[in-house]
Amino acid sequence: MFTAKAIFQYVARLVLLSRITTYAKAQTVNLEGFEAVEMIGNLVDVTDFSWTPDGKRIVMVEKAGAIHVHDGVNFNRLSTAIDLSSVMCTEGERGSMSVTMHPDFEQNGYIYIFYVRQAPGGSCPLPEDDRTPDPNGPTTRLSRFTLEASNTIDLLSE
Repeated sequence: MFTAKAIFQYVARLVLLSRITTYAKAQTVNLEGFEAVEMIGNLVDVTDFSWTPDGKRIVMVEKAGAIHVHDGVNFNRLSTAIDLSSVMCTEGERGSMSVTMHPDFEQNGYIYIFYVRQAPGGSCPLPEDDRTPDPNGPTTRLSRFTLEASNTIDLLSE
């Protein structure tokens, strides 16, 4: 059963993501006395984002595998924490899909990223039949990484 708080947080994230995506693609536009201002730019196909518990950083996930860290107050990009594109598949609906923080993030720095990892040997074959997954094909993973204070993620922390 979902709590009202969980539903509110989910809806708020969807609304904010849609607005960030809109602002990321839009230029400054005047609308009847209001001005839309780009808050975060240079993003491509953002699939998810999450604030660190202290609200000081936003972790943004791009479908192609780049994980960016932005300042949670003024939205400046602090770093590209990691780029998973060399180990993942992005065809169709594949790619980096979501990110969330561990409940004890402030103590351990753990974040979880949901993505599609390449098959052994680095290939990304599409299944002939979606109902019969290939045991030697790409895998959908929920992986734990460590986001360091330097706003970087080491692939080996997976």
